[in-house]
Amino acid sequence: YIYRQVASRGTAESFWQDTLKKGFFVKVARSSEKRLSASRAFNSSALGKIRPVEISSETQLSLYSSVALYDGRQASNPWLQVFLYTTVLSVLVAAVKLPLQLGSGYLLEKRYGLSNLTFRGWCVREAKKEFLSLLFFLLLVETGYFFLRFLGENGWLAFALMWLFYQWILLQLFPVWIVPLFFRYEPVKDEALIDLLRGFAEKQGRSIDSVRMLNLSKESKRANAAVLGIGKKKRIILGDTLLERFTHDEIKVIFAHELGHD
Repeated sequence: YIYRQVASRGTAESFWQDTLKKGFFVKVARSSEKRLSASRAFNSSALGKIRPVEISSETQLSLYSSVALYDGRQASNPWLQVFLYTTVLSVLVAAVKLPLQLGSGYLLEKRYGLSNLTFRGWCVREAKKEFLSLLFFLLLVETGYFFLRFLGENGWLAFALMWLFYQWILLQLFPVWIVPLFFRYEPVKDEALIDLLRGFAEKQGRSIDSVRMLNLSKESKRANAAVLGIGKKKRIILGDTLLERFTHDEIKVIFAHELGHD
């Protein structure tokens, strides 16, 4: 509704000026009289009509910011507007999540002897993760609002197609560019294990491109593995903690589990 009203008025500012004068209007359509009477925000006699609803100043500010973000004409540089809005929002969300991440990702891991990271190392890792997340999120949001500015109500379709392409690109980039920023790949030298995993994968109709070891012990005592790649050609990633403490048959079971995610 807000989207259509902004488009008809030309700018978010004119929409909000009308809103402040008349209150926030919600159009009620095809709703039962019983459901309407259960809410104080609506009048049971207003079925199919428009009814003003009182909203707080905080909500007004939030709604105004969101509407203004859609309306690129509110700023001389809409790209900068979206960048600042998204960055500030991301920083606030990261600040709210920080205590929970510290508790579950560091203190709890240290308490049970699962982490090899120092506090400084944990902070550096989290800073890297948040920075990369912000970059990808900015790319997504900037592109989405670009489509909304230039395609209007049809922008959602272009954004949906872009989202699918974006996911495909991330799956391609993750093992090649993202993982090496945190860990180091090394070839697995155990040929017997490689043959065992390749043979099992082929029976499942999968082709193994390579088998790599990841230095997970740099951060954790946890044993883990992953199967990366799109389609039938896969890359097997085995943690060094897994190779050190598990037998071939046990690793095969873990690999089968990871392959089952595909």
